[in-house]
Amino acid sequence: MRTLHEVLKNTPTVFLREMARFWKVPEAERAGRPRLIAGLLEQMSRAEAVREALERLEEPEREVLHAVLEAGGRVRAAVLTHRYGPLRPPGLAPSDPQALNPTERLHRRGLLFRTLAAWEDYAGLTFFIPPELLPLLPAVPRPRPAELLQTLPPETVQAAPADLRLHHDLAGLLAFFRREDYGPPEEEVWPKEVGDILAKVLSPGPGGSGASRSASAYAAFVFHLARQAGLLDADREGWLRPTAEGLEWLRLPPFVRAQVLFQAWREATWDEVSAIPELERLGPADPSAPRGQVLKALASLEAECWYALPDWLRFIESRAPDFLRPEGSAGRLRLRSGRPLPTGREGWREVEGRYLTFLVEGPLYWLGLVDLGRGPSGEEVFRINALGKALLHPEAGRPRLEEEPAAVEGTFEVWVTPEASPYLVFVLEEYAERVRGEAAGGPEIRTYRLTRPALHRALERGAGVERLLEALEGYGRGELPQNVAYTLQEWASAYGKLRLRRPLLLTAAGAALLEEVLADPAIRAACGERLSPTAVEVSEEQAAVLLEALGRRGYLPQVEEGLLPRGERFPLALDSRQRIDLLALLWAWEEERGGLPPSLEVLSRALARTLSPAELARARRKKGRRPEG
Repeated sequence: MRTLHEVLKNTPTVFLREMARFWKVPEAERAGRPRLIAGLLEQMSRAEAVREALERLEEPEREVLHAVLEAGGRVRAAVLTHRYGPLRPPGLAPSDPQALNPTERLHRRGLLFRTLAAWEDYAGLTFFIPPELLPLLPAVPRPRPAELLQTLPPETVQAAPADLRLHHDLAGLLAFFRREDYGPPEEEVWPKEVGDILAKVLSPGPGGSGASRSASAYAAFVFHLARQAGLLDADREGWLRPTAEGLEWLRLPPFVRAQVLFQAWREATWDEVSAIPELERLGPADPSAPRGQVLKALASLEAECWYALPDWLRFIESRAPDFLRPEGSAGRLRLRSGRPLPTGREGWREVEGRYLTFLVEGPLYWLGLVDLGRGPSGEEVFRINALGKALLHPEAGRPRLEEEPAAVEGTFEVWVTPEASPYLVFVLEEYAERVRGEAAGGPEIRTYRLTRPALHRALERGAGVERLLEALEGYGRGELPQNVAYTLQEWASAYGKLRLRRPLLLTAAGAALLEEVLADPAIRAACGERLSPTAVEVSEEQAAVLLEALGRRGYLPQVEEGLLPRGERFPLALDSRQRIDLLALLWAWEEERGGLPPSLEVLSRALARTLSPAELARARRKKGRRPEG
């Protein structure tokens, strides 16, 4: 730090004279700069003069001095500015001494100065006490974090431990993009219909309160995390698909999976401010910088100890109040309501307080680093758990995390706990139906039902039943129930024995099978002339009716690619512009009505599959406007 002589030489004469009067320098009113500096150096080197000067300080000035001494004689400028006010230039400071804030008054007493300095991991504006004065001032011990933050007895906390449900949601997300055609969103913002779909794919009630419980905030977090971790990326045609690394991640051990996600989140460009309903950011920013400061503050806490969230917010406010809005960037955040942002501590609670609360109750909880709970007075509390300790302190060693086998019931239901493998979830999302509501077994359990239609859809996409059986046997508890294994193989073997192909023909693997099928009056009515023992003609108008009738009887016909996309046929001769207009119109109608009739929903999806990512982006922009032409 700069010496007392150096800082006095750079102090304006008007302030030197004010300091000299306070320190009772002889002839302070008439002396020139050299005599003022010499007189101050002499007086401020005398222990008796320092003691008398301290006695003349007012209480707010004593508080500022104590805060700087407590920090070791130097403190980040933002800390004092936030608590006691800024040090304004002479032309901007009020002329009335009583209107000065405590920081300014202590500076004009010659006990506090400002400079640019670097120490430990900080570099920037610093308030400090000149080193010559420090030995003459009272010694103030530096408090430890444990003294500033009191821990709560575990027995007084109603805990909500974190889990690895996020891994299952990522598996569901990868499965969704494996079977659906969507390109990367424009400006990283999903259209409403895709956001609604993703919200249904993910777990309900991901934890936290307020913004952190928002389904849209959680969906955005999961999607951007998948992109940042390299689990999801655009293929050569521009559609988002699971990557080879993403498929490998599904089979990794739990701790390694958590490591991958934590590192991706630390470096992510997704801005948490965008997920907080009350706040918005003006202009670009590096969201990893404040995130890193918060993680460092968390790492200083004792693991497995409960802390009240309000106390921790005050701790951050006292140590790094400018972590989110560094010097010169305060105006880049504002309230979405348009209400003027309060200044001082009230403004800090509105902005930084909301951000920190979201970070703890949202990403840190979703990633599994912290447990949440309620304290004895109902206050929100949290603790760094074993996984969080290992991720924040790599030298601490890995926690013991084991996968729990899923329960495959003879009723064709599969019960998946949060500790089960995400690879099994990925497979079940493709081959089974997700059970929701009261029958799902609670928010902690994912329940799937193995059904013929779900298996049929997977087979239509080119999947084989062997992958499903392998996953159930490898990740299930005990042996696979015989009735489940036998029935799945029977359903799969029935697929393709009947085929619907061009020209519209229903063909069977054998004459006896076709006789059996045509014995059903509804099926026979949908068919035309029998052309051979194993083939019968079908009119285009009756194709959908025939498929429905076959499905009711348990038959799984293989439909030739492009013949009846997704079970329906749309003989519409539209050019690309007309398809874009029609899709935009359907999306606008869906948004206005809250949904589409089943037939139009199928049409909407079919149209979307015919468009490139760029054309889909045009359709989103045109949504709600009149089509061209």
